[in-house]
Amino acid sequence: MAAHPLLLDHTPTVPQSKKDRYKPMQPKFASIKANVRNVPTPTPPPPPIATPSPSANPYSVAGKDGQGATGFDGAPRERGSRSFRFNPKGKYVALANQQRQEAQLEALKQRIAESARKAGLDGDMGIEKTIKRAAPPDAEWWDAALLPTKSYDDIEMFGFEQLNIRTSDSPITIYIQHPIPIPAPGEKNKIAFKPMMLTKKEQKKMRKLRRKEVLQDKRDRIRMGLLPPDAPKVRLANLMKVLTSDAVQDPTRVEARVRREVAQRKHGHEKMNAERKLTDEQRREKVEAKKADEEKKGIYGAVYKVKILSDPAHQFKVRKNAEQLNLTGVCIFNPHFSMVYVEGAAKFMRNYRRLMMTRIAWSEAARPRGGEDAGASTSAVAAKGTATDGVRSLEDNKCYLVWEGMLRDRAYNNFKAKSCPTDRDAKELLGDRLKGYWDMAKNWKAEEEELF
Repeated sequence: MAAHPLLLDHTPTVPQSKKDRYKPMQPKFASIKANVRNVPTPTPPPPPIATPSPSANPYSVAGKDGQGATGFDGAPRERGSRSFRFNPKGKYVALANQQRQEAQLEALKQRIAESARKAGLDGDMGIEKTIKRAAPPDAEWWDAALLPTKSYDDIEMFGFEQLNIRTSDSPITIYIQHPIPIPAPGEKNKIAFKPMMLTKKEQKKMRKLRRKEVLQDKRDRIRMGLLPPDAPKVRLANLMKVLTSDAVQDPTRVEARVRREVAQRKHGHEKMNAERKLTDEQRREKVEAKKADEEKKGIYGAVYKVKILSDPAHQFKVRKNAEQLNLTGVCIFNPHFSMVYVEGAAKFMRNYRRLMMTRIAWSEAARPRGGEDAGASTSAVAAKGTATDGVRSLEDNKCYLVWEGMLRDRAYNNFKAKSCPTDRDAKELLGDRLKGYWDMAKNWKAEEEELF
């Protein structure tokens, strides 16, 4: 609190002399009523400066003397006019030109990627990695039927209760559609239990018991009168036992008749065997039927990568074995490597894999087709596989199994070979369905090659 005004002395100090210095001090107020009117009236003290309270108007701006520019305490200061700030000339034109250049650059990248894809160089240049992909849609097609405005914002705006889930036009109903069960391809390859292996002695014993049962059944049918009895088998050894009286009366005629019956039985036996024997065409049909039965168990495919497939002997083995094992596919010759794609039954695929990975000596060239006087030096060079007359060396030649797996059906009707100098030609030969195998074989490396 401020002090009382009477307690404050604001009178100017008058210089005192030595005589007045030691005079008794008079009181500042009149002690006698007669002297009150002679006392000068003190000047009033200035009002105390009030500190702004927290509840005061925060937008009021006070001057140094506690008053605003308008002269009123707490009044807001006059707000000056705001000047215009104009955009520099050509600002938006430059932004538009920049957007046009970005669009032209994206279109140029698209054209370069398309031309590289047609030329088969997209895997080497890496152009597709720099192309901007299209933004994701507002709603996926499987969710669009459930959203009123075809946008995922409907979930936050309306909630799950307002979606087209329990409405009349909702794709979700109380009915259940059971798909037709399709057997898995692996069910066809169930391993059948093989019969127990018997020794030669056990096989003869089983054959004797089986023939004995058939003979006993035939005898029972003859006894019941269902079959006529067989004619007696007369031989020269039992001639006298079977034809006792006739053999004694006319042995020459009986012997001729017995020989005729023996020859007739032999002829009938050979005729029966000849009728049961398969012809060449029937034998081929039987082999094809077995191959078809193997295919019913499932179709498998495999991709092989060969570093160098320029040797004629290697090419012949790859093609001929594929034809003999009823395998279809394609063999692609490329300057960098060669790819072999085959498809067929599981049993024949195992045989072909053993051919490609074990039987063929890829580092050995073909032997000379001439006579024995072909020359020891030529045969030695061919055996080692060294490069002669511009032919690539087969010293480090190898074959790798890149991929194998089950397929739904065949992609080729036969096995063919073709030379494709570029990646574009190879992918066009394989088609859209199999062109990924070419990139897989091209980028595939063996474990020992990845270490270095």
